[in-house]
Amino acid sequence: MLFFVFFITVFSADVTPAGQSQNTTLSNSTKLTNETNTTLPNIPQNTTTPITPTTIPVPQVNKTKLNPPQFVTEPKVKSLELPPKGVPMAQAIRGVMQQKQLNQQKKIVQNETNKVEKKAKEDNTKNLEHKKLVKKLKSAKKHNKILEQKLKLAKLSQKNENDEEQKSKLRNKIKSLYTEMTTKKPILL
Repeated sequence: MLFFVFFITVFSADVTPAGQSQNTTLSNSTKLTNETNTTLPNIPQNTTTPITPTTIPVPQVNKTKLNPPQFVTEPKVKSLELPPKGVPMAQAIRGVMQQKQLNQQKKIVQNETNKVEKKAKEDNTKNLEHKKLVKKLKSAKKHNKILEQKLKLAKLSQKNENDEEQKSKLRNKIKSLYTEMTTKKPILL
């Protein structure tokens, strides 16, 4: 029996060298496990191409508000409406065709009236230009009359005539022509 107890105590106790405690054996066992976990695969040292890490590009999100998609819509074609009851289809189609012809005739008439109005405006501007030229000519004639009267007055004064009546008449004529010309201002181009 004693032998049995001795056997159990010897084999149940940890085998440690003399002078070492239980804690040192635990640290040695962790060192061994760490060394086994950190082993790297054999990479050849004399490689010419460097190993570059692969990067996955991250898509840039545009923060502006996106417009909704624009759908191209085809123009709606006017479909022939069904005629009222009692009206045959042929008669309804004839009515539509007549309406188209009337619209075309209206366009033609409108184009012709536009041409006539444009020509009338051109004629009117020509008439206005003619009237302006006539007024300018009249004012030039009046100006010439004033210059003629002044010339006569200058000639009389050169002759040293004592006819004061004639000089005063000429002066009055010049004044009246001048006032008439200044009150009715000519339209200059």
